[in-house]
Amino acid sequence: MEQLNRVELIGHIGSISINRISGNLYGRFSVATSYAYKSKDGTPVIDTTWHNVLAWQEQGTVALESLTRGDAVHVVGRIRVVRCTTESGADRVVTEVIASKVEKIAGDSPFPQEG
Repeated sequence: MEQLNRVELIGHIGSISINRISGNLYGRFSVATSYAYKSKDGTPVIDTTWHNVLAWQEQGTVALESLTRGDAVHVVGRIRVVRCTTESGADRVVTEVIASKVEKIAGDSPFPQEG
């Protein structure tokens, strides 16, 4: 059976942290995606989801140092779930996107305007 673990996100960067390990540059950042709909009573609702992203500086990834909060980005990658125990002994589950491609999107918003 063929398997597939692929995700594509288009959204805006929230927090961002750029670090280096063993000479390799990597970034951890959040990306906000939004889904707009109308509630039963017709009120517009915007549902925003924050995604954790890990990106290594490699071919297909923009210069990580050029990314800033609010930038519109297109991220392609795979989902990874990490289970760990905190110092206080609590179990924690973190879901993140391991990016294979990160591109900046020019313009104010990557989302089409309703017309």
